[in-house]
Amino acid sequence: MTKIKKLQLGETQRAVSREFKISKTLVRDLWNIFQVTGKVENLKRSIRPEKLTIREKRVLCRECAKDPFQSAKAVHLRCNIPKKVSLWTVLRAG
Repeated sequence: MTKIKKLQLGETQRAVSREFKISKTLVRDLWNIFQVTGKVENLKRSIRPEKLTIREKRVLCRECAKDPFQSAKAVHLRCNIPKKVSLWTVLRAG
């Protein structure tokens, strides 16, 4: 039987936490989420979209592999990426 089912049947949060060997805080949080949303699944989180595509990252990596001692600015200029990206983005990709 699941944790939520046991709580719905009237078992205490403490008893459920002991039975499943998890913290009381986790049981409380799960129960609160279930009461609000009706389910206990993690919600999809929105993230900031990436500036470079996979293909552009690959081009940067190849260019860095050719000459590992060139600067990030030189790599960016050689790759002819039309988007305006910071040098830190180029460094992370390469």
